[in-house]
Amino acid sequence: MGSRIHWIPHIRLSHTQVSIDRFTDTVQADVSFSDEDRSSVALGIATDSARSAGGGELSLRASVHLEHHIRGTDTTAEVSGTRLRASTQDTGAILGLGAGWQKGPWILETTVSARQALDTDSQALSAALNLGMQF
Repeated sequence: MGSRIHWIPHIRLSHTQVSIDRFTDTVQADVSFSDEDRSSVALGIATDSARSAGGGELSLRASVHLEHHIRGTDTTAEVSGTRLRASTQDTGAILGLGAGWQKGPWILETTVSARQALDTDSQALSAALNLGMQF
């Protein structure tokens, strides 16, 4: 099998609902959060390249996205009667890199992504390692 490269345009709309029960922390502070709804849209492009390697198939992926939060950018918490608010950044750039190797039904994958807010210095990093079986 030879190598192949695909370019894939992405459009993503996501919606999340978060509800956290009231609790008391380790220093006996009462903590509660308001129920939150968050929505965002992202536009971007991804590339995927695959080739034979080590008796299986090796795939390499990369993606670049521009993400914009369109609703629910504020979070409010109440800690022992004091209201605290935090805001997420509205727009950010996301870079993702990943690799996967499959031999027979077994799949080993890893991904890393970084998000940089465009209007502040806020950054977020994430990584994952997955071992799975395709059937």
